[in-house]
Amino acid sequence: METEQTTVAVETTEIKTLLSETTGLPRRRTSSFLIPCLLILLTLFAYWQVRHHPFISLDDNLYVTHNLHIQRGLTWENVRWSFTATHAGNWHPLTWLSHMLDYELCGLDSAGPHMPNLLLLFR
Repeated sequence: METEQTTVAVETTEIKTLLSETTGLPRRRTSSFLIPCLLILLTLFAYWQVRHHPFISLDDNLYVTHNLHIQRGLTWENVRWSFTATHAGNWHPLTWLSHMLDYELCGLDSAGPHMPNLLLLFR
């Protein structure tokens, strides 16, 4: 009985050694690279459609589509406004500055803020 167990243990050790020599380290490196890449591609595929989504009427009118400060773009007056305003019941100057930059770059195209937000998923 003891000889059988020793033989099985030796064979198991030899199999593990053989597998690690032939596929161990390179396979781990490949899978550790491919799995995150696959997840990134699947996420991009699932959310890529956001570039066509319009602004919504929940709060986008307060923040972007009907906000003249945002639509005037990045000016010193609007930068000052962004740090002093509590428009829409919140004080968040970086949000205002981000919306102003989006408007400067893309106008009222909703893909302007949507696509950078999609890319921020991967930071």
